[in-house]
Amino acid sequence: MGIVLLACSLPAWAADFTAREQQVLDLVVRKLMQRHQIPKTDVEVSWADRPLRTMVSAVPEGAITLEVADNARLVGRSNVPVSIFVAGKKFRTIFPKVDIKVYQQVLIAQAPIARGEQPNAKDLTLERKPVAETGTPPLTSLNTLAGAVAVRDIPAGSVLTAQMFKIPPVVKMGSVVTVTLITGDLTMITSAQARSNGAVGQIIKVMNLDSKREFTARVVGPDRVEVKLED
Repeated sequence: MGIVLLACSLPAWAADFTAREQQVLDLVVRKLMQRHQIPKTDVEVSWADRPLRTMVSAVPEGAITLEVADNARLVGRSNVPVSIFVAGKKFRTIFPKVDIKVYQQVLIAQAPIARGEQPNAKDLTLERKPVAETGTPPLTSLNTLAGAVAVRDIPAGSVLTAQMFKIPPVVKMGSVVTVTLITGDLTMITSAQARSNGAVGQIIKVMNLDSKREFTARVVGPDRVEVKLED
């Protein structure tokens, strides 16, 4: 959770620049999986810049680590800040351009929803769409709209977002929540502080009470969130 790190296994920086570019892409994929709590199959990234060898032709001797920060903009065609560390010390930051697509099952209104109405489940459907095309984070679960009321008229065909509804939260900002961490067959339970309100199915930020580091989690019930870590 938090900053994504990827240690290089190659013996020297210039040993294989194609492999280095792939390491950068792998970093972006892992970060997006954490940020959106989605499987690897819902992320597509590709190199969209000049060759890496023209950005950094050489680095000093020592173990190399690459890092992408939590606040990096990762949507559409983005210049991703990638910090290069050599023997634990920051050497420099590069900004390669990467094409990014994140797909999610998002809620679509199949019929108009009038302001003040509660959405009817039979008039909603889930469709796989690129998140970047929706502008604001879309709703990805019917459970999120339990008890929700539309705050404006919503035309048929709209991708539904939290801003369109008054949604009763089951997690409130500042509350201590139970965090279920899942990685493969291993499940761990811990606690954290919610950094925002959240309804069932929504992704929110929570803060580890000991380290004070923030990470994203999916709300699964009253004061309960879940984090799926990479196997």
